[in-house]
Amino acid sequence: MHRDDANADEMTAPILRARKALAAAGLETTYVANSVFMDYFGQPNIPSNLRLNLWAVDVSSRRAVIPGTGDDVITMTYSKDFARFVARLIDDDSWPKFSNISGSDTTLNEIVAIAEKITGNLNNII
Repeated sequence: MHRDDANADEMTAPILRARKALAAAGLETTYVANSVFMDYFGQPNIPSNLRLNLWAVDVSSRRAVIPGTGDDVITMTYSKDFARFVARLIDDDSWPKFSNISGSDTTLNEIVAIAEKITGNLNNII
């Protein structure tokens, strides 16, 4: 992120403010980049501490809104795997400036196919 707070949107502004505060405090930090959380596609039927966030595919309502062709690869990580990654990272003696966690690669079309297999079909795929 190379924007200042004045130009940041509601998702990036808090991150930028946190980075500034951490830098001012002189604390050792690492910026953890995760992917899309898998939890969003299984809620409310999987254990998750994340708030419900219907993103692209709403399995329980059998609806999907797919941007583009749906064939672009996205990486997904289950929040519990993310938590384990961060716990291990904390135990490390030093941290890189950036830390990345990568779960499974898939596409939105593959997610729709799995959802259709489970539910029978999805209506209103846009």
